[in-house]
Amino acid sequence: MDSQLEPRYIPPMKFLEKLRKKLGLTHYSMAKRLGMTQQGYIHLETRGHSCRLETLLAIRSTFGFTWEQLGKLIDDELKQ
Repeated sequence: MDSQLEPRYIPPMKFLEKLRKKLGLTHYSMAKRLGMTQQGYIHLETRGHSCRLETLLAIRSTFGFTWEQLGKLIDDELKQ
């Protein structure tokens, strides 16, 4: 596998929790929107997780973020 495509650790994505709650979604419904398991989504939101490009693409396209906006949200998580 190309090393550029391997999962990379990212911090907990607290912005996803805020977005999910704003939309009134459960962990399960958010996970389904992003094409992942509920357990995988919960880890992404609360613990940080290895993250595949496909997951970032799903977040970006599902919620209409640009790559710059998504990158800033992740960078902001790193600073906390």
